[in-house]
Amino acid sequence: MVTGGLNNPFAVLILAPVTISASALRLQSTLWLGITAMAAVTLMTVFYTPLVHADGTILEVPELYRSGVAAALAIAVIFLSIYARRVAVEGYAMSQALTATQIELAREQRLSAIGGIAAAMAHELGTPLATIKLAAGELARELKDRPELAEDIALIRSETYRCGQILSDISQGGRDDRQIQNAPLSAIVEEAAAPHRNRGKRILIRVDGAMADEPHEDEPM
Repeated sequence: MVTGGLNNPFAVLILAPVTISASALRLQSTLWLGITAMAAVTLMTVFYTPLVHADGTILEVPELYRSGVAAALAIAVIFLSIYARRVAVEGYAMSQALTATQIELAREQRLSAIGGIAAAMAHELGTPLATIKLAAGELARELKDRPELAEDIALIRSETYRCGQILSDISQGGRDDRQIQNAPLSAIVEEAAAPHRNRGKRILIRVDGAMADEPHEDEPM
């Protein structure tokens, strides 16, 4: 692009590295690259090798045209950098939200699978446990005249009852999750909207036509 300076139509390619940097690199790197690009545009308005026709004559371009091209490229560097940066930030935020959602869904699926296994285990253990309880009851009746064994039988029966209660609780799984039962809809929606509070938009949450909560004063409008 030194050949012809800003008279060279390919001078517009100076926008490419700045745009790519704004969408992929850190902000500091993009700022330095943008400053370098604008400095290069300024230098090419003065220091360049003239374009030459096939017959050897030099291509003359009005100074006003070169100044206009320099201004246009400078504006394009700033505009494209800001726009590409905002798109990259929005994309990153959406990617983070999607990742968090996928992690939460995977966690819920694991918990659901564990709950199913626990319920199946409780169901399978229920039958032998009932048999143990029945046998312990019969032994307690038969060994009433032997106090030294009756105490052990009573302990077996109490522990069997305790195991039955534990298996019953496991089989219920998450049906009695008080946190889920008592959580209001507005709180759930508020938690879902929390990661997007600082993205430059004011978020108003309405539940059944009424405001769920007043927006915070420090939220962006």
